[in-house]
Amino acid sequence: MTITQFPDTAYEIISLLSTNQRLSQDDIGDFLTDRHHKEIKYAIRRLHENGVIQIEPNLLDMRSSTYRVSTEDELEIAEHNLSGELFDEVIGYIHGNLATQHHPALHSAVNIHS
Repeated sequence: MTITQFPDTAYEIISLLSTNQRLSQDDIGDFLTDRHHKEIKYAIRRLHENGVIQIEPNLLDMRSSTYRVSTEDELEIAEHNLSGELFDEVIGYIHGNLATQHHPALHSAVNIHS
């Protein structure tokens, strides 16, 4: 099944991870204070299931994981799972081209915490 959209929180997470190399779920929650914990957890799961982000063990605290944007090679999975339009949109968020167009509030959040 081809995915045609993600929740708004997912785009915010992509933008955050593209400006911060690795973040834990708690770190993401600290940036996205207006988002509920369950929204963040759901968005992370959807992004990971579709190959947009990767989960890595947190070597400083093995009880938690960190998240990062997939590399170009890893994005092949996302390209297969997502509609062409959604994949292009995700790439735009990764490269920072769309964050301010679709989510103006995110632009200030990313700049404040960068």
